[in-house]
Amino acid sequence: MVVVTAPMPFVGPQFDAESLCAEIDPEVWFPEQGGSNALAKALCARCENEDACLTWALENGEVDWGIFGGKSPSERKKLLRERDRQQRRPGGPPKPIRHGTEGGMAAHRRRGEVVPGSDPCGCRRAAALARAEREKRRGAA
Repeated sequence: MVVVTAPMPFVGPQFDAESLCAEIDPEVWFPEQGGSNALAKALCARCENEDACLTWALENGEVDWGIFGGKSPSERKKLLRERDRQQRRPGGPPKPIRHGTEGGMAAHRRRGEVVPGSDPCGCRRAAALARAEREKRRGAA
């Protein structure tokens, strides 16, 4: 366990003055080892700067302590590992998904992404329509 004898200056995201975290006791964002981070994550989920905060933390190497952008240090490390793995992949990062297509649904499956039943991107519906069309052609033959 590391004991800090003097307060460390925090040079965080430039938007932190407008963020929800600026109004909350800093202890919430830096729980003790083994302590709960549920409150911090719940507050982050309500903040309009959650994504920008996470991006800032990843770009500035803030992966060893605190809750940034609703993610714990281990979650941020995992995100960085995944990003690095994708960048090392032959051909670079994965191609963007063409949403609203059968191929888009196939891309979601390959990536292990779950498309919710509400189908916000239209991929699930496109795949179902393509499957129905194939079955219809088989039945007509």
